[in-house]
Amino acid sequence: MKRSIFLLLLTALPLSFFLAHTPKVQATEDPCAPLVVMYCTTCHTTQRICKALGKKDADAWKKTLTTMAEYGDIDEPTQKQVFECLSKKKAGDPAVCKK
Repeated sequence: MKRSIFLLLLTALPLSFFLAHTPKVQATEDPCAPLVVMYCTTCHTTQRICKALGKKDADAWKKTLTTMAEYGDIDEPTQKQVFECLSKKKAGDPAVCKK
């Protein structure tokens, strides 16, 4: 009996320590944020991108992404993803306009 309690504690304590120190994933993080960081901020500041939110319409964002594709490494499926993100964002959206 004592041995089984000892083995249980020996197993449970390290596991509980690991689980307690595992970083929590934010389930509410906007999926657009990593796309903007990965594909837009290599050339532009977040301030510049943020200023364009709410000002550019869908056609302007398409033109911007077409130009980005000419200069950088962004494929067509990714262009569509970024377009879907940025064309629907409102001015000051926190996913893009982080302080």
